[in-house]
Amino acid sequence: MTLRMSDVKWWRVIVLAVLVEIVSFLIVIVVITGYGSVLGFQARGAPDTAKIALFASQTSGFLNGAALLLLTFGAAAWLARRPNVSGPVNGLVLGILVGVLSFYSLSFDIGAIVTALLAVLAGWLGGSMGRRT
Repeated sequence: MTLRMSDVKWWRVIVLAVLVEIVSFLIVIVVITGYGSVLGFQARGAPDTAKIALFASQTSGFLNGAALLLLTFGAAAWLARRPNVSGPVNGLVLGILVGVLSFYSLSFDIGAIVTALLAVLAGWLGGSMGRRT
């Protein structure tokens, strides 16, 4: 595999990286809102905000990271299926962009660094597995 930056479809990669970040954030919001709605239905009124805050603080980091990795893999695989696209190179660049963008949505700690590195791996792996033979 030769890494040539001229093989990168920049427009598609940048748009997909931004979409992966937005959709992973929306998934977290939908799950936490759904949990709040279930609590509201169980209480037949206003839900307990302390329970919602606890649930959000415990699950949002993991859920955002997992969604980010799965969406990066899927986006890289989808991008690699396009004609005249070098899958591994575009997937790698997509993973790098998602990893860099994830520092803006996650707190800067060891978990964010691991998530960013795994995003690069997920992008490359999705691009490698998704390419047409």
